[in-house]
Amino acid sequence: MNKGIRCVISAALAITIILAVPITPRAAANRLFNFDKSEITKIRLINSDSALMEDIEDPEKIADMIDALNNFEYATSYPRDPDLIGYSYAIDLYSDSFDEDGMIRYEFGPDCILVDGVWYISEEELLQPLVESIQPGGEYWVYVKGIEWMIGLVQKIFLVILYGE
Repeated sequence: MNKGIRCVISAALAITIILAVPITPRAAANRLFNFDKSEITKIRLINSDSALMEDIEDPEKIADMIDALNNFEYATSYPRDPDLIGYSYAIDLYSDSFDEDGMIRYEFGPDCILVDGVWYISEEELLQPLVESIQPGGEYWVYVKGIEWMIGLVQKIFLVILYGE
């Protein structure tokens, strides 16, 4: 192959690589979900601290919540601590395309979500809109067995006294 053809091929390859980098999806490996909004028929949001539960069937609200889930990018992850008791927030997604019961549940907080026994944590509070949907200005509580549980309970009581429910 002559030198001119090699230069043209090298230049074309370099241009292809340079152009491909910006159009490659950024942080695709750090996204967990790719739900199709049109397949989700209902969402149930649960706040176990206040015993609030809300069923959402409005397609626009469902689309907003699915966007929040699909756009969640995590920075770190760690396995669920077996000493954790319960959850503060949960989201149930309903679709005919899911397993036999047609529902998937995820526990979450403003900046984290539990998927298959692993907590995924983002650098920002990407799921805060979901928290605020079930309780405007909602706080995220984690209860742990032992002294941490007592500290969490005292903290919650103190905040309820200060700010009300």
